[in-house]
Amino acid sequence: MRMIKYVLAMAAGLAFSPAAIAGSPGWTGNGVIQEVKPREFGIDVFVSGIGNPMGCSMPGWIRLSLNAANYQVIASQILINATNKKSINFWANQCDGDGVMLVIAADTGV
Repeated sequence: MRMIKYVLAMAAGLAFSPAAIAGSPGWTGNGVIQEVKPREFGIDVFVSGIGNPMGCSMPGWIRLSLNAANYQVIASQILINATNKKSINFWANQCDGDGVMLVIAADTGV
């Protein structure tokens, strides 16, 4: 009986852990860039109309880290699309410590 209670308590704990509640990596859907904020370690961008596949606490904000393998390509896409007010889609792969989505890919649909 004790073992059953233990297993049920562990299962309940895992079901409601932050990892279980958080979303999964995925595309944000198309949105239009409203604001670009250069940072010491990357770029923060506010994009209207995008989804929040990771369930991060700062929806609409994405961060491109300088450590991203394709930083220069994505940064160029961000700046071009911000200037031209064209839609862009990002691949979010995790939430940063402050709740902003970290992205590793972008698609402009071109």
